[in-house]
Amino acid sequence: MYDTRVRTRLALALCVVLALLGFAVDAGAVIRLGRGIGRVNLGMTSAQLVRAVGKPVAIRQGGGAPVAGRLSKDPTYVEYEYVQTHGYTVGLAKRGGKLRVVMVVIYIRGQRTPQGVGVGSSAGQMRLRYPGARCSLLDEAGQACLVPRKSNGETVFVVDTTKSSVRAVAIRARK
Repeated sequence: MYDTRVRTRLALALCVVLALLGFAVDAGAVIRLGRGIGRVNLGMTSAQLVRAVGKPVAIRQGGGAPVAGRLSKDPTYVEYEYVQTHGYTVGLAKRGGKLRVVMVVIYIRGQRTPQGVGVGSSAGQMRLRYPGARCSLLDEAGQACLVPRKSNGETVFVVDTTKSSVRAVAIRARK
């Protein structure tokens, strides 16, 4: 009983210290294949997104923005940057008259799939956990590995081939 109380107090103290140092502590931060990352889900409206994670640090407008290995040619496409606060970028596009989340990309370590794969995982670990992943060349130093799902979304692991590790994870809506 004493051990449990001490551990609980230590965990709470650690959360307070991390919050004071400016780290976002998100207990629900998990990569959900084909659905979302943390509190961000595909299909959310821009208002729901802001309620869930706050105002973005920056907003980028316009078409031609990179979307995990493919280019968005949608002129109504916009990206909300949360890299400094949460470590991700969220892409929104006009769907049904409203801006809706069509992509979320995570760039920092810490958030993982239920199978334990995330930014910083080895390419081998990703391939072991997701043997059906289809990889294609992204650029001279990277591959985009698509994990097929039966949902409306796709999961892409961006692998740094020079380091043989996952450098980003994207959840994006299918066309």
